[in-house]
Amino acid sequence: MRNTSFFVKLTAEQLWKGVVSVSNAGRKRGRGKRRSRVLSKNLNKGQVIGVGKENMVWPGLNAPILRGKEIVERKKLPPDPEREERLNKLRDEMFSYRSLRLSPLERGYSGTKWPGRSLGPPDPVIDEKFEGFDTRVLELKSLFKMTGTFGRTRSVSAFVITGNKNGSAGFALSKGVETMYALRKAKNKAAQRVIFVKRFEDHTIYHSFYTRFGCTKIIVHRKPKGYGLVCHRVLKTICEVLGITDIHAKIEGAVNIQNMTKAFFSWSFKSENISDNGRREGFIRG
Repeated sequence: MRNTSFFVKLTAEQLWKGVVSVSNAGRKRGRGKRRSRVLSKNLNKGQVIGVGKENMVWPGLNAPILRGKEIVERKKLPPDPEREERLNKLRDEMFSYRSLRLSPLERGYSGTKWPGRSLGPPDPVIDEKFEGFDTRVLELKSLFKMTGTFGRTRSVSAFVITGNKNGSAGFALSKGVETMYALRKAKNKAAQRVIFVKRFEDHTIYHSFYTRFGCTKIIVHRKPKGYGLVCHRVLKTICEVLGITDIHAKIEGAVNIQNMTKAFFSWSFKSENISDNGRREGFIRG
């Protein structure tokens, strides 16, 4: 009688690998990345040593051998009808999807996705800390590149803005293999590109303006205190980081997040207060 066979020599993982694996030539062409992964349930989860279908007291296993001066004897306990239900419930929850829960103040533009969410202040440089700064994610997208050696490679592009809500802000674009690496890289890069934007009475812009970048055109109007931010959600995030609370903005043309940000910040180099405007027009001398 044969005690060994092909199915006994190999483990279950090796047998499944022989069925669902991809050849080296196919892997170089990018195949097999989305193949179904065999998930095995841990049937030991929830089990207690010495406790089974028959509820028994086993001295030395699930009970002490001596209790005082008396020797504990093996005996049968009343059955536990809820044991099987608990085990089945644990096994059913092993591969169940659990959505990420965030408080309403931590949510982004669309629930738990990264665009619109806060990343906190940038990392400190030596002893300099970015106190009062907050970083917001404006755009996060996946990039794919087809190579002859590794097939289809994936990377992540992160576009963020950081500011102290007091007129200072900077934005940056960065890429990385992993999401958190790209976000952290972009956050620290944005901290190195902070510029100062002039504000009128710390709540709005000095004058209405028109700006554009590429095919994106933005018309921004100055508004009194209490008006609020009536604009695109990306412009609203930029204004919150800058400390601007009252404007009205209309976008024409392409609604591109990076173009909108660059167009809005290009105005900051041209903005001028009443004194600067008067000197340029010749109404004020000196």
